[in-house]
Amino acid sequence: MNLTDTVLAVRDLSFHRPEGRLVLDQVTLDVFPNSLLAIVGHNGSGKTTLLRIILDTCLGLNTLYRQYTGRLTVAPRSLGDVGYLPQRYSESLLPWFTVRRNLSTMSNSADRSIRQSEVDAVLHRFHVDFSFPSARIAALASRPAYMLSAGEKQAIAFTRAVLPAPGLLLLDEPFSTIDRTYGNLLVEFLRLFQSRTACTTLLVSHDVVEAAYLSDETLVMQCGRLVGRFPCQSKYASKAEALTNPAFLAHVSEITRCLAGAN
Repeated sequence: MNLTDTVLAVRDLSFHRPEGRLVLDQVTLDVFPNSLLAIVGHNGSGKTTLLRIILDTCLGLNTLYRQYTGRLTVAPRSLGDVGYLPQRYSESLLPWFTVRRNLSTMSNSADRSIRQSEVDAVLHRFHVDFSFPSARIAALASRPAYMLSAGEKQAIAFTRAVLPAPGLLLLDEPFSTIDRTYGNLLVEFLRLFQSRTACTTLLVSHDVVEAAYLSDETLVMQCGRLVGRFPCQSKYASKAEALTNPAFLAHVSEITRCLAGAN
């Protein structure tokens, strides 16, 4: 396999916490351009830590998460060009800023920032081009972030990550507190957005159905190790269609059995 064809190439990556606890153990994986790779696993399996290592390496940050062993190779085009939704999504929003102002301060790269006056237009374009459900976000635009519900904050944080159309998108449990109806709309948006742009995506999730539906490949993580790899065999027009397809349900069951064995 030619590593120059990858956006990210991880080889035998291990990471210990300062107190010595092993969090990641000899992780090896490849992320290819314009693909969506999902990682599922139980709490404490190392998913979020792996995502943070990738983020801090892409941004060139000298943090605790750079103190790993092994190799992480990042394509130059991905350096700095990253959208990120953390698991603790509230911390990515400035509570005294309005939603519109939070959305205009979203980017890790200065040349991808969006002015407050442009936010509504970009939301509209995303609605037209990618069926982004922008009406609910637009209705909150003038509200300070501290006045939002948990689900609203997560929806804003997700929007903040995708709005500058980054080359690499890192999502940690992006829909976990959003109501099912709106969450399903965002899932369909992400699928369309990712397939129509050059956005390579890593998704961490506890939702096996969501991961299997969105991804080109689903990885299962246990105690810091990758213990299962499940390539997607087919794509479906919608999540509802997938859930009625025996092949998709068998795919989900296979991942679920691996995950149960990792308990």
